[in-house]
Amino acid sequence: MNRTISFIIDGVEDPADAIATLLLRLPAEPPGNSITFDQEKPSRPGGPGDVYTAAWRLASRGGWGVSFRPVRGDADRTRYYRNPLDAARAIIEQEHNEHSTDRDGTPGGDTGCAGLIPRPEGGD
Repeated sequence: MNRTISFIIDGVEDPADAIATLLLRLPAEPPGNSITFDQEKPSRPGGPGDVYTAAWRLASRGGWGVSFRPVRGDADRTRYYRNPLDAARAIIEQEHNEHSTDRDGTPGGDTGCAGLIPRPEGGD
């Protein structure tokens, strides 16, 4: 069963803390559990589809995935985070940050940070 639950965090001193708390409580099993943020329906029929941010907990390797949708073949729109606060900041800023990695553990951006979440065989 899919459910939509909305909440407003305006006026919260650090909204990243509130979102990180949600991410921490999100179960990794069963696969497919995710939280959707800032969903916008297509502006016209046959348009590009829903635009939203999705976040989920990774079962096999720990951490969180964050994806800005629609992806449309751009793998850089989906990145992975070891820390829920870093994932929450990406969700709020609507862009990936230097703490992200790709599926293979390659760091996000050109920050030179070490890859944090290597992809296991048969991973997420």
